[in-house]
Amino acid sequence: MKLSRAQDAAFVMTGKDASKLNERVRDFVGADPIVEFVATCADAIRSFDDIKALKGYENGRNRRIHRLLIRARSKDYAKNVLLTFGGHWRPIDIDMEGPDLAVESHLRRIEETIDGMSPWYAFCAKIDFTSIMMALGAGVAVLGYLWLAVIQGPGRAARSYVLGPHDWGGSLTIAVVALLVALGLNRIRAVIFPKTVFALGQGIQRHKKAELVRIAFLVALAVNILAGIILNWIRR
Repeated sequence: MKLSRAQDAAFVMTGKDASKLNERVRDFVGADPIVEFVATCADAIRSFDDIKALKGYENGRNRRIHRLLIRARSKDYAKNVLLTFGGHWRPIDIDMEGPDLAVESHLRRIEETIDGMSPWYAFCAKIDFTSIMMALGAGVAVLGYLWLAVIQGPGRAARSYVLGPHDWGGSLTIAVVALLVALGLNRIRAVIFPKTVFALGQGIQRHKKAELVRIAFLVALAVNILAGIILNWIRR
């Protein structure tokens, strides 16, 4: 049985998590497994023969891990497993091959371990501002038509409101600006609430500092919203 499973979920991998995943893939493969850890770093691709070597990697800022592959197989290739963390399209990919019952039972155990790596800000990391801006743009267009319908009447508005060159130019400008704003917000979201975090080596301290930034950001946001509510209440 061959199985592929993808997860669009944020994760924070600690040394403890890496050790658990190492145990999971070894349990699946069985006796005398061949295990390899391949890390795509900022400056090069590095291979580690065991979990101790991976956990001992310094993971400096200029050599930080961006992507990690955990490979394991039996000597006769009857059982294979590949776990990819920090993929190009999805944060997590699971590929397994082996007897049906073994794949299904060990998949559940691997997914349970991965679920435990989910950070508290996982929901924020999945926000896509491109979709939000598109929805807002569509909402503005609908409100514009409704406004015309109220001013001119539904039938006349539908007949008379034909987009001219200026209208198309304005619409295109709004669309481009909305897209740029969405891309900027997505970039900020990716920095503050990253989907992929390897809290190994120096990455542990980077993660702790980033947590303080996230908390400060949310506190500032909450204070700003609360202040706006109080000011509106006072002005009444």
